[in-house]
Amino acid sequence: MRKCHLIHVSKEEYAALEAEKKKKTSLHYLSSDEADNVDDYRAERERLRQERLEKRQIRLEAQSAREAELGALEEELNGLQSAMKNFDRDHIWAFNSGNSGGDFRGNPKYLFVYINYYRPDIFAYWVCPNED
Repeated sequence: MRKCHLIHVSKEEYAALEAEKKKKTSLHYLSSDEADNVDDYRAERERLRQERLEKRQIRLEAQSAREAELGALEEELNGLQSAMKNFDRDHIWAFNSGNSGGDFRGNPKYLFVYINYYRPDIFAYWVCPNED
């Protein structure tokens, strides 16, 4: 029969011993079932980390695409503004086909085409709700 010795340990010493014991705990000290659970946990964490990285990459690509689109629109607007500097207010005309939803049709269409073809001194716009 083994003899047991009782040792009195303060709370601080006990906390230090427990902390040291936790440091030593690794897969080497775990049973095979516990190690499998830890491996599954680590694999799931890695999968979730990869998902977050992929989503972040998609967001960054979408943001850079938006910035490129905005840059192209800004360049187009700057070109349009510089072209409009050559025209005075009387030489800027806007066309629309009325209540038909902004369709490119009817008499305004033919006048718009005529102005664009035969009157380069007039800057003609077609106003519509969409780009189609």
